[in-house]
Amino acid sequence: MNSFSRLEATFTSFREQCSAWVYRPTVASDERMPVVVLANGFGGHKGIRLHAFAERFAAAGLVAVAFDFRSFGASGGTPRHMLSIRGQRADWDAAVGFVRSLDYVDPARVGAWGTSLSGGHVLELAARDRELAAVVAQVPHVSGLAAARSVGFRASARLSRVAVADVVAGVRGTAPVYVPVCGEPGDTAFLTSPDAPAGFERILAASEGPTDDNTVGARAALAMPGFSPNRRARDITCPVLMQIGSQDVVTPVAASRRCAERIARVEVREYDCEHFAPYVDPWFERFVHDQVEFFVRTLATSTI
Repeated sequence: MNSFSRLEATFTSFREQCSAWVYRPTVASDERMPVVVLANGFGGHKGIRLHAFAERFAAAGLVAVAFDFRSFGASGGTPRHMLSIRGQRADWDAAVGFVRSLDYVDPARVGAWGTSLSGGHVLELAARDRELAAVVAQVPHVSGLAAARSVGFRASARLSRVAVADVVAGVRGTAPVYVPVCGEPGDTAFLTSPDAPAGFERILAASEGPTDDNTVGARAALAMPGFSPNRRARDITCPVLMQIGSQDVVTPVAASRRCAERIARVEVREYDCEHFAPYVDPWFERFVHDQVEFFVRTLATSTI
């Protein structure tokens, strides 16, 4: 097990500064090292348990870089907590470009780690970036339509009304209309599955940094149904580890299985848990163990 240091860093994405933590293993060799880039899911920042995964990768001898999307966490961008699929895609591209520029990183051995919404981002990233060496997609969002169906008509209608109000606010230049990330079933919130409130609270209790403002601009609800990384799954050529929670109702299991069938070099592992379980024990250890083994194996030499 390697010792490591954590450094603060920034990189630019569309004229805004994105905040990153760089976990660098302490090694005697000057040889360039493999790296894993991490970003959080819907409305999250790097302090919401990304550090736990990044620390395990660094202890295994991999550089790990966890970053915040624009307008979230310590990154720049206003208004705050505005989620744009196109914007986050650009942030991912900027983050990968940043790590490839580091003089101690091997640009041919870059892996991407994403969970939930970012699990979809890394699959989409792998489809268009043929130089990416490996991907872990943890309980990933793969189909906007499947996710919308799982939410249900009434919940979708509540969100849509508020989302339209937020769009109008944007046009008028007034303050955004925000919606909680998680809520009880029947609440106006983005995630209202029965397991969401308790599961999200467990994650926040084990997190680092601010956890008191977990809201997102409501207009994001209008973009989510159109984000379906499964459409480009056949274009992915690098090795992929897809981790599915068999009790997941947020990112539907059947859609994830169908997506995995379209990926040429995929390893699928299912765990008898729900969507919020991978971030904390006892499921954290099972998920991260498999991730470390996968990344160490696939990034040991260039897979390009």
